[in-house]
Amino acid sequence: MGLIRSSPVFFSDLIYFGAYNGCVYCLDAESGEVVWSSLVSDCVGSSPHLVPSKNLLIIGTEYSRAANKGGMAALDLETGCKLWEHPLRFEQHGSAEYWEEGELVVFGSCDGTLTAISAEDGRLVWELTTGGRIKYPPKISGAKGIVACAGDDGVMRVVSLSDGVQMHSTETEGICYTTPLIYGDRIFFGSTDTCLYVTSVESGDLLERIPTSGKIFSEPLYFDGNVIFGTTNGILEEICADTLQTRGAYLFPDAIVNKVTPTSDGRSLIVPTVNNRIFSISRTDGNRSY
Repeated sequence: MGLIRSSPVFFSDLIYFGAYNGCVYCLDAESGEVVWSSLVSDCVGSSPHLVPSKNLLIIGTEYSRAANKGGMAALDLETGCKLWEHPLRFEQHGSAEYWEEGELVVFGSCDGTLTAISAEDGRLVWELTTGGRIKYPPKISGAKGIVACAGDDGVMRVVSLSDGVQMHSTETEGICYTTPLIYGDRIFFGSTDTCLYVTSVESGDLLERIPTSGKIFSEPLYFDGNVIFGTTNGILEEICADTLQTRGAYLFPDAIVNKVTPTSDGRSLIVPTVNNRIFSISRTDGNRSY
């Protein structure tokens, strides 16, 4: 199977992921049996995004060739058959998001572009040049008609979903390897300048620049009225989404560079760290300390 850098996705008792042998796999979650495997490219490091309404699995591809070194491909969710692929100049590491109303697959790339393609056939609908690589998935708000993305030029951009026109942007003093969080009329995102930024969805005004203990690669999570994220210093931080006051913090032995996930009952948080360890910690009531 080879090296796996693709985060698995669980859906309908099945697990989907890609591997660096160029295959995408579908496994039975209970038995671990391979339901199907599909050779789609030379390497697959991207994580899949599922669109059950269209029976699609969307995933980035990588090729060992001089031109069109990557792409964004759609597979049949039930069989793994490749239905279409949109070619790209560079290897596609980042994952996509899906806009249901417009039937668009939206993703950032190492081309330094934010791109929207048709979910039906992969044709280009619009493309915005950003000036820096976008390694993490963008965040879509269909209700607001926007997509937010952050790149290694240190800029977070808010873009119209309908036509790809940039509405406003916020510069940081580092690079941004994270997916923004859209909550209400606010956008939360981190930077390697060790700050969590909070901006206005409508105007782009900077509402708060919150210093933290380390670089932020972890995607902010909204949960139970709070925004939760990790830092490279190993500290998990939780702030009130409305007041922006600190609600809790916990020190881990390793850097936290990925998104934290709550358990279904909301009593615990699953925290992956950079040294391939996964922790589960309980949240207390009241002040939400750990």
